[in-house]
Amino acid sequence: MGHLFLRNLPRTRKWRQVIDLLEADGDVPEIARASMEAVQTGLKNVPNDPGFRLTLTAIFDFVDSLQSSDPSKSLWERGFQLPVNPLILDYVASFKRKLDLDLSTQRSRSDPSEMAQNAFTETLVKSATASGSLFGLKPDEAQALLKRQLSGQSFKTLMHEFFTGFTRRYLQSYLTRAFPSYIGPNRRFGSMDSYNAFNDAFDLHIRQAIRITDEFVPGWYGKTRFEGRLTPDSVTRFAHIAFKKIRSEFARGATAGE
Repeated sequence: MGHLFLRNLPRTRKWRQVIDLLEADGDVPEIARASMEAVQTGLKNVPNDPGFRLTLTAIFDFVDSLQSSDPSKSLWERGFQLPVNPLILDYVASFKRKLDLDLSTQRSRSDPSEMAQNAFTETLVKSATASGSLFGLKPDEAQALLKRQLSGQSFKTLMHEFFTGFTRRYLQSYLTRAFPSYIGPNRRFGSMDSYNAFNDAFDLHIRQAIRITDEFVPGWYGKTRFEGRLTPDSVTRFAHIAFKKIRSEFARGATAGE
């Protein structure tokens, strides 16, 4: 994944602490917590990013349409244009096209919007793949599968994966700029296996921390949808609360072993 606007690793005291942990072979929870602490200000401002707001609003519009009594009609009315007899990947493509157009029209493309878009589409494809085949389904079967994945317990799991994917991308967009100095013989990551093992453990730690949002997200969505308040402003307020919970969980010191 490329980044649009991110530059060099910030030269701040908190990022120096992250580097010190890398140099001292600090464990994953320590590095994850220190990284989250170093990006607190940036992550706190993500919900105000116009591109992120557009992306998150598009996600809930997409989910809401597929949960309606007539998904095809609702998707079309909201700008998610589908071909005749759409399959799973056609739905994913319609989401991307609609969002890309909105971001371009409003000149709101940003790193947070790119991370959120990629996190959602990747999660959607993985979720559908885990429940069936991306290919070989009839159009009505494809729609029914997506509708199941965006409802009930499956929706909670999908949004957990979305927030995990976004948070991981956000933290690693900074960390990966420091990693090249620590890969190679006699360094923190002496091989690609050790580097991959670190990333796997880092991902698991984030997944554990994101559990704090598991009940809040579907609860907020269900109530807000029922009340007809799925607006950009309500989505922004939701995002502020969700990321506040995530930041607090990292600060509390959640570990992968909890």
